[in-house]
Amino acid sequence: PLNGILGNSLTIPCYFIDSLDHVTVAPFTSPLTPRIKWSKLSKENETVLLVTTDGEVRISSDYNGRISMPNYPTIPTDVTLEITSLKSSDSGVYRCEVIHGIEDSQDTVEVFVKGIVFHYRAIT
Repeated sequence: PLNGILGNSLTIPCYFIDSLDHVTVAPFTSPLTPRIKWSKLSKENETVLLVTTDGEVRISSDYNGRISMPNYPTIPTDVTLEITSLKSSDSGVYRCEVIHGIEDSQDTVEVFVKGIVFHYRAIT
């Protein structure tokens, strides 16, 4: 498991080996680019946080501005996820999934966000 502090940033590493590097589906086509998907899993559902298709990164509106893959696409096999401004609701199981043609690889990690939340109430 990974531990984060409320309000800080957390890096969740994910690397893969590109075994299909330079493989093309037909003559004169560009090489296949793997599809990357980061999700947060709970008992009943999966929340997709981020997806890449053909090198283009799309981030869920709920996480826009708080998550990124800082080394992608500069290092295409490093799809490490960074979460900023951690909230207690960021605790949970995260899955990194790499889909390359019909090949699919994935791994999960549990994240715990620790800290104290002070609820402010004005004196009336």
